Amino acid sequence: MTGTVLEWNGTTWVPKASSETSDTTQPANLTSADLAEMQKRAVQQTMQPMQATTAMMQPTAADFVPVDAGMTVPIAPFAEAATVGNVQQAVLPTAPATNLAGVTSVAPQVATEAAKLQAATGTPTQQITAQQQVGTSITGMEAAQGNAIKVDGPQARKLETDPVSGESEIISGAANDTTCGEDYLDDIGGISQKGDTFGAIACRLAYACLVTSALACLEGIIDEEELEDA
Repeated sequence: MTGTVLEWNGTTWVPKASSETSDTTQPANLTSADLAEMQKRAVQQTMQPMQATTAMMQPTAADFVPVDAGMTVPIAPFAEAATVGNVQQAVLPTAPATNLAGVTSVAPQVATEAAKLQAATGTPTQQITAQQQVGTSITGMEAAQGNAIKVDGPQARKLETDPVSGESEIISGAANDTTCGEDYLDDIGGISQKGDTFGAIACRLAYACLVTSALACLEGIIDEEELEDA
């Protein structure tokens, strides 16, 4: 294999001077192992990368950041104060002459004139008499009088006891017959209702017994009157 070898001289690529001399000797006898080794080396040399040509980048002024970037100007702007050409100085004010007021005390004269005054004296010329009324609308009225009637309260009744049977007038609740009251409640809707307590049921039954007893007494009175009329 033959070829030209180039080298960089700082500006461009130029052919490199070869120091090798031509070999005129006959190659030695190569075996299959030698040929395989030579082929292996040739492949390895071919797979190696070659140095590519590179171009250098030359920086410009726009590529650099100024050292005073982000800084204010060295000298701040300023404005000159306004001035006037000529000024005049005012003179000090002159104090004017003052007049003093003369104050005369008149308190003694006022006291002398006040002492000459006297309050008016005398008796009233008119006497006012208050109005009076002789009689009124209740004149001549006398309180009612009469004899009082004293009413004595009734003597408290004492409970009697039967001397034979020994029974007292006290009514025992256990011996009362409530059948009439129960029948009356059954006719109008029942003895007990939903949510009733024992006390509510007892009161309702007692009221029913009282109503039926009153109705029975009323029927008896009506019957007696009918008999008298007949």
